[in-house]
Amino acid sequence: MKIFISSILLCVCFIFVSSVVASEPAAKSKQPQARQFKVGDPAPKFWGYNAGGDVYDYSKTCKGKTLLLVFWSLHDPDYQQLNQRLRKIRRQFLHEKNLTMVSQCVDQDYEAWMDYCNHQKKLDGNDFYSDARWIHQSQGGFNLEEVNSAKEYGVEKTPAFFLIGPDRKFLAVKIPEKDLVEQMKKVLKKQAASQ
Repeated sequence: MKIFISSILLCVCFIFVSSVVASEPAAKSKQPQARQFKVGDPAPKFWGYNAGGDVYDYSKTCKGKTLLLVFWSLHDPDYQQLNQRLRKIRRQFLHEKNLTMVSQCVDQDYEAWMDYCNHQKKLDGNDFYSDARWIHQSQGGFNLEEVNSAKEYGVEKTPAFFLIGPDRKFLAVKIPEKDLVEQMKKVLKKQAASQ
């Protein structure tokens, strides 16, 4: 009788362990996957607060423009250097009238972002955050469960760079920073040739 009971207990344990192991891949597959985009896909809308605390949908404001969209964070190890490199890119492409750069700080702390902006050097006489060619915005203050532009773009790590065409379709996706300038030149040259 003991052998019979032991055999039943062993079978029950085996079935239990098998069901737990079988359910693990299913549980993992329920985790949200980062959105993946490719060139030509429609770009999601993106939202942000400007330095005045107003909410703007820059995808509407910059209609008809090619956008370099940068997601970054004050927690990035080299965010200061990143923004210095972006200053150089802005200067290099200043002659491109249909190009607008948009930097979105993904952090929730709007005050920390504003403090950072207020301590930046002016750009061509304009405050850092009011330059029409390089728009700065923050997701700080949004309920990121409802509105999260970085999440909409599938950004898991910052900085992340995207080029979006005037038709609001991706021209380049998650560009490595080392390739950013060459990718921008390539895209803008192709656009100029098609006009």
